[in-house]
Amino acid sequence: MADNQTVEIREITNTAEWLAWRRADVTASRIAALFDAHPFMTIDELVADMRGQSVKGDTTAMRAGRLLESAFPEAIREERPEWTISKARTYHRLPDLRLGSTPDFWINDDGLLQAKTVNATEWERWQHRPPLGYLLQTLTELIVTKKNWGVLGVIVRSSTLPLHLFDVPRHPAAEQKILDAVRQFWGRIDAGEFPEVTPKNDLEALLDDGTHKDLSADNFLPEALDRRERLVKSRVDADKELKEIDYQIKNRLGTASTAWLRGWHISWRAQHRKEYIVPAADIRVLRIKRSED
Repeated sequence: MADNQTVEIREITNTAEWLAWRRADVTASRIAALFDAHPFMTIDELVADMRGQSVKGDTTAMRAGRLLESAFPEAIREERPEWTISKARTYHRLPDLRLGSTPDFWINDDGLLQAKTVNATEWERWQHRPPLGYLLQTLTELIVTKKNWGVLGVIVRSSTLPLHLFDVPRHPAAEQKILDAVRQFWGRIDAGEFPEVTPKNDLEALLDDGTHKDLSADNFLPEALDRRERLVKSRVDADKELKEIDYQIKNRLGTASTAWLRGWHISWRAQHRKEYIVPAADIRVLRIKRSED
């Protein structure tokens, strides 16, 4: 494991210097190329990129990612108001392994966020599940920064810009396979040989914990979810109307504890509520959002 490795942390002050640092390391954003799991880069292109020989220019996806990155903190605050999000402005590396990382955001004191955007068509191809390459990137960032937990955030570039958050916990077995692949890569490079792709099947099996299900063939859920959405909206509208009615009633009562009108008796008395403490617990929270992408 890399827990006993020395970490270098460098403040990023200009892009040219940062790019030079990255060429000396296998970085988290390119780690998936070692497993032939990178969406835009082969292992051959990784070597060329590290040698400064890459001829790839900017892409629409890269530009969209840069423009939308600043939207992540606000979007996440709406979903997870209990998190403190801050922009990461440092380059982290394990010099002995020549493995580096440039995180996007920090979460609280012990977590990090990797921010991604994807167009609606690609999102559907993912079946609303992040691909292996992005999981590897987030996991590698955890290795290098030694943070305790990570989140992969995905904004779908559709009319509503929905945000999807995927937990990426530390995974010692998968992390060891990443480190082994990095050592193998540099071993071949240092020997003057061309690196070979590390098979990804074992790694995919490790990271697939069976928690995601494809329910696209389910006959009950489409109508049930539509109905649920209508019920939730009705409940929200009803709660809002109830609050307005109660506000008007309380205004009319003023300081009175009780009131009467034909057919109704109204009471608004002070009531003592005992103090109680809710014990800490880990609970599953069901969240359902319509996919408009």
